[in-house]
Amino acid sequence: MSRRITISLLTLGLLGLGFLEPYTHITAAHADGWTIDKPAIAKKHRIPTQESISALLEKGELQAAEADYIDWAKAWQEDDRDLFINIETSILQKQYKDGDKGAFIALVRAGEPSALADFTNGKVELSPEERLIALRASGAHGGLPELANCVKLLQDPDPTVVGTAIQTMGDIGTVRYLQDLYVCARTADLKNSLLIAKTMVKIGAIKQLKARYTLETHFPFENVVERAKLMLAAGGVPQNWPFLKKVLDEKPEKYYPLVLSALGNFNTDEARTYVTDALKGSEAEQLYALQSISALPEDKIDATLKGLVLKIDPDNKDSKELLLNDQVPASVRLAAIDLLAERGTEAAGDVLRKIGISLKGLDSDTIVTTILALEKGGLIGDDDLRTTLLVQLANEDPKIARAARTALLGYELNGK
Repeated sequence: MSRRITISLLTLGLLGLGFLEPYTHITAAHADGWTIDKPAIAKKHRIPTQESISALLEKGELQAAEADYIDWAKAWQEDDRDLFINIETSILQKQYKDGDKGAFIALVRAGEPSALADFTNGKVELSPEERLIALRASGAHGGLPELANCVKLLQDPDPTVVGTAIQTMGDIGTVRYLQDLYVCARTADLKNSLLIAKTMVKIGAIKQLKARYTLETHFPFENVVERAKLMLAAGGVPQNWPFLKKVLDEKPEKYYPLVLSALGNFNTDEARTYVTDALKGSEAEQLYALQSISALPEDKIDATLKGLVLKIDPDNKDSKELLLNDQVPASVRLAAIDLLAERGTEAAGDVLRKIGISLKGLDSDTIVTTILALEKGGLIGDDDLRTTLLVQLANEDPKIARAARTALLGYELNGK
């Protein structure tokens, strides 16, 4: 038989982080089979209710609704998926209507259906830079409409737009429009030719890659042959290693960065040595080498990425204190964080959780990148992380608040 009790919550206040501890008693009471008189507790301690939050939402008091939702969620350690989606979608839609295009991109990144449709159908006017960000963001949620949009953009006169479309097709992941990639490759520059090859590998068309471009290595045109060898590098074709090794040793400006970024499928000690050495090189070399991180032994990849992000105290390896590796360029740290999200391994997730729970004191770019990586890696189901991100919704830095809003909304919309 359950026992009905009213719990008195004695605390210094029920606002902000100061009221987290009393709620552990509520959680414990639930676990012990106690029935909580929630209406009485909410009334006595002025904890918002779902009904009062909904009323604020209906009146258009969006920030107040969000603040009360955070208090309610932290108080009861609960989620109301539909209510949260309504609040955060409404906030971003209002910000967009007020002229903030970044809010629209956040909706696309989160996978909000109407925003995805408006972007795909060209109903929103964006700057070239905003367009590229939204295009890449759409790939995580893309279906046939988004894929068709990418195919159309393969004919864009701007190589950067073409490259982003190619990468987004890889994110969506289907061979449906493989023929369009072949057509694009005929006129693509070297960088986009390599992106086409990487996309073919990513969508499972490595056999087609080898069959089509091995033939071109025998053409009587030097530029065609070198482009084909570069594209085949993405597939780890060993026959072209002498060409790749020559480039890696001599470092010609035209080919070196591209070859360095295309070694991920070469399972050889020699390839791993080039990648490992480049990860100790210049900032540009490190960024290119990160694209070939899969050339390293599987059991070394997560540790390598962790070492690029966090500083390990050799005298106290078990320390829980979070220190960023300040010997590594910021751009490399951020790229490594994003790769940890793509990895999806338990070890990679542990690193992201450690950073995510310890956001305080980090720079804005690291916090934003980590928050979005947590969503990308499917880690926001962790109660501690979700609570941390709820707090960030009220961060005074608009970039951090936007990232938290995007990540949490994406989590709820995609039912993770």
